Amino acid sequence: MPTPSQSRLLPLTVQLVLILAGAAAMAGVELDEQLPITRPGCPDKCGNMSIPFPFGLMPGCFREGFQVTCDHSVDRPRAFLADTDTNRITVTDSDASAASDAAAYLGYNTSYFPVELVDMSADRSQARAYGPITSGCSTNSTQYRFQTQAMTLGITEGPFAVSQTLNVVVGVGWRVDVVMDGSTTPVCRTGTERELAARNGSCAGQGCCEAALPPVPEYGSVEPGLVVPNENALWRSSPCSYAMVVEKSRYVFSTPDLYGDTLLMETFPVVLDFAIVGNASCPAKGQRPPPDYACASSNSYCVNATVGLSGYALSYVCKCSEHYEGNPYIADGCRGTVSIKLTIR
Repeated sequence: MPTPSQSRLLPLTVQLVLILAGAAAMAGVELDEQLPITRPGCPDKCGNMSIPFPFGLMPGCFREGFQVTCDHSVDRPRAFLADTDTNRITVTDSDASAASDAAAYLGYNTSYFPVELVDMSADRSQARAYGPITSGCSTNSTQYRFQTQAMTLGITEGPFAVSQTLNVVVGVGWRVDVVMDGSTTPVCRTGTERELAARNGSCAGQGCCEAALPPVPEYGSVEPGLVVPNENALWRSSPCSYAMVVEKSRYVFSTPDLYGDTLLMETFPVVLDFAIVGNASCPAKGQRPPPDYACASSNSYCVNATVGLSGYALSYVCKCSEHYEGNPYIADGCRGTVSIKLTIR
């Protein structure tokens, strides 16, 4: 049974709820309202994946460099960056003998694939895509079958770059060095053949290593590589080693990954930064924005950025103003947010 003081509080609580609900209604706040993410009349989905402007599927629905293609030929629709001349995954399959200090390549084949998107975020000016994974699998104690993957974004000036702060380099295997972009200097090494030293979840060098992503070369290609031992004494039980660029915390080391070839079928996301490029920068205070200015929402602002080709290109991104959220790249894309704080004494 409530005490007299509790009885007095109950009506007050009900009144507060009603007042807040009425205030939200008068302010035009609808919690279930769907914020616009693209231009009017433009499709905004590829399967279940949202396609926010500046990305788009049809002419007039995307900015230059942001066209997306939606592949419906498989069970699940998949989204890809359309410009494969500048954005692509290069896959090179090769056989090599590591019996001597200089590996002898016995043959190779190169193929090109579009960059597959995982998701896109206009308010963060970021996208996520499946990243490059390089593998080296022993066919006997001294011969390997390599598959090298390189992600290229912007062979010429382009709007995308692999985020150096949100991604890491990871290596998995026994006694291998991980290198980047054709360098011979290891960024990390797994450095052990003692099975008991490897621990689930730890990429501290025992069966798995992790390192910061080095600066992306001027030609815009990110290519993880492997330096393998001349002889793999564990080739029957642990034939494969891997090097990959992956979003931080998205790969969790598991000791079964050291055995067999389970990781060959896995994919992991990388974070891509994007910006408005083309010798573009934010207009000075009081200066009229250019005709193709990308920050279309009246409740947005511009931030100068360095993205693409190691940050050499002038570029900028758009953000919603404080207390607004949504898509700053479309008209009326940034909507106000309501925050109510109650203190009852």
